[in-house]
Amino acid sequence: MKIALLASTFLPTIGGAEVVTHNLAIHLGRLGHEVHVVTWWGNWSKVRGQLPYPVHPLLPRSHTGEDKRRLNQNGAVKPWVSRQVLFYQRLYSFDFIQIHNAYPLGPLCAQALARAGVPVGMLCTGGDLLYDPALRYGLRCNPVLGRALVESILACRQVVATSRLMENEYRAAGVLPENVVRIPNGVDVAGIARVADPGPALRKAHGIPADAPLLLTVGRNVIAKGYSHIPKVLRALQDRGLDPWWVVIGLETERLRDLAAREGVHSRLLTLQTIGGTDSADWRKRLVDLPSAELVRWYKTADLYVHPGLLEAFGNVVVEAMAAGLPLVVTHGTGASDCVEKARCGRVAQTGDVGDMASQIQGLLVDGVLRKEMAVRAKEGAAEYDWPLVAAQYAAAYESVLRRDPVR
Repeated sequence: MKIALLASTFLPTIGGAEVVTHNLAIHLGRLGHEVHVVTWWGNWSKVRGQLPYPVHPLLPRSHTGEDKRRLNQNGAVKPWVSRQVLFYQRLYSFDFIQIHNAYPLGPLCAQALARAGVPVGMLCTGGDLLYDPALRYGLRCNPVLGRALVESILACRQVVATSRLMENEYRAAGVLPENVVRIPNGVDVAGIARVADPGPALRKAHGIPADAPLLLTVGRNVIAKGYSHIPKVLRALQDRGLDPWWVVIGLETERLRDLAAREGVHSRLLTLQTIGGTDSADWRKRLVDLPSAELVRWYKTADLYVHPGLLEAFGNVVVEAMAAGLPLVVTHGTGASDCVEKARCGRVAQTGDVGDMASQIQGLLVDGVLRKEMAVRAKEGAAEYDWPLVAAQYAAAYESVLRRDPVR
């Protein structure tokens, strides 16, 4: 097949959505498919000629600040982007086009592609579909933009749900069940396995006692991830006679320090900035080392991974932790709870419930035998999220659409 991935956000920025697009292009290519990425001029100009698959640009000022304002205020779009994508379609005759992230490329071109008879699908990555006005999370909190996003999703022949949470949200938006396919995000399982266990080195370097229970959380501190509950959970664990340390790695995690001081647990909460950075000159080197070896060493040092998310589409870090052999406590608010439940490698707590999170963590910290069993199951369960297997699921999904609804 000839496949185009329309990337709303792309390299050299390195984050979850960008890494998914890149790995999908790489591994679909290894399966024998011809994969092209279409992205904004600014991204293209920085990666041009540096990737093993073709990347094509949308012209400068294809979607200006004024265009964004109109889309947000009245749902209006200009045809500049869709015309360019249709030009690439005429040039390369793609069998399938997948839009990565509904905003803004969904409203800008999904309906135009569908009207032209082009098989088009979409992968929503989180805040483009999920929303919660109470958390002020999600683009659909703006009702005008929300309608535009939903209309673009409904125009697609197929949408990819990375989790049960996302599948339910698609259906609530009106997507027919037969147009939803469940495919999780992938991770580099083999790469994680190759990183050696650091032993006591990391604990010693950061002043963490060798025998102290160690909890780990990874990711940027945004409201939907529920990090504000971490100091309260840590306090609850101390009140129950436990004395764990908690390492939180990610941008803006330093904002937890004041909360930790108020709870009296600041001496047991260690916050670190994102390991590996985001957008810098060495992006190509870091791209083949994701997650970074340093981060994997933290996975392999901790006793338990905790993911307190309030609302998250998937959570790649959960599967990375599984691949490193780390038992988990997650919440029902994260789509990756599917992975934990399926592999039986952890506990799932009620979303936003400090007491329940503390109870689930306590249960695993005091039962070393169970933790070891879950560690084994975590590694075994992570194997099915290896990128070659995930890419094969995407290829099969595209082919099923083409068989079901052939282009005339």
